[in-house]
Amino acid sequence: MRITAEPGVHTTILDDGSLFAVSPTGKVFRANPTAAAMWTAIVESDGDADQVAEAVANRYGIPGERARSDLAMLAGTLHDAQLIRWQS
Repeated sequence: MRITAEPGVHTTILDDGSLFAVSPTGKVFRANPTAAAMWTAIVESDGDADQVAEAVANRYGIPGERARSDLAMLAGTLHDAQLIRWQS
């Protein structure tokens, strides 16, 4: 599965490490530094969910399964906020 930003999404990592995103429809989304790290991993891995989970697991020293679960939860939230789409 690939995770890609919807066209027109603008994101910023704030000074406190949190993620600030604005959808093309003007919805504003803010998330904690862990979500920001996941967003950065999504961008850096070209949206490859397995690579994202591996990067997050390595960064935080957590099991891969937990990182995949956390990523799935975040991806659902980002999708609901119209910030991302999934591609097979």
